[in-house]
Amino acid sequence: MTLSHFPGANRWPFQIDGQLVQVEVKGPVAADSAHMLLKLAIEGMGIIRFGDNVVAHAVQNGDLEVILQDFQEPNRFPLWAMLPPGRQRTPKIKVFLDFLIERFGPAPWRAKR
Repeated sequence: MTLSHFPGANRWPFQIDGQLVQVEVKGPVAADSAHMLLKLAIEGMGIIRFGDNVVAHAVQNGDLEVILQDFQEPNRFPLWAMLPPGRQRTPKIKVFLDFLIERFGPAPWRAKR
């Protein structure tokens, strides 16, 4: 299952024998909502490839199972915090950035709560 509005969503990159291989995926479902595709995957309708922040809760609860983890491409999708100049030094901003790093730095389902 793929996101219909995301360019390249039907090509999934995998590391195979040290080489990055783009695998063309096709399935019966494409939607413009990650939430909808997540629900369908939980119901057993197919396989999805989303970031940790989208699937973390479902994986932690046992609703989804991580597959092909050893073949995932090594590049991660960054999460950026955009700040006006000078604001990053305020205590509130520092605490918020620390929270983001703690919550989204590692794979959330691996983090102990």
